[in-house]
Amino acid sequence: MTVGQRLKQRRKAMGLTQTTLAKTISVGQDQIARWEGGVYTPSRGQIVALARALGCTTDWLLGVAGEGETRLTGSALSPDERRLIELYRAGQLPTSIQQLLLRLNRQNAKETLIEDVPDESNIS
Repeated sequence: MTVGQRLKQRRKAMGLTQTTLAKTISVGQDQIARWEGGVYTPSRGQIVALARALGCTTDWLLGVAGEGETRLTGSALSPDERRLIELYRAGQLPTSIQQLLLRLNRQNAKETLIEDVPDESNIS
């Protein structure tokens, strides 16, 4: 299977259009069509960008590794996992983790206070 065939297979498996993939990696839709059609081969940098966008390894895209060595697809991720990835890519993950930890700490503190209140039925 060629790079173009793998690219097309992976793109379709992820439910992406050529236009969506093109926007993701900052190329024109016609460029994706040329790669998929075997007219041109993506450059090294473009292979890396395609692998990231398609959730696979560059080795798989180039035909060096087998299908079992691809990364998780977007459809295999839960909504929470997708949100974490979006936050990570936006550089906002550390802030979000801090906010989550603060909420958990507050929740745990409330639960601890409730547990520390003596059960009135045991008071003599």
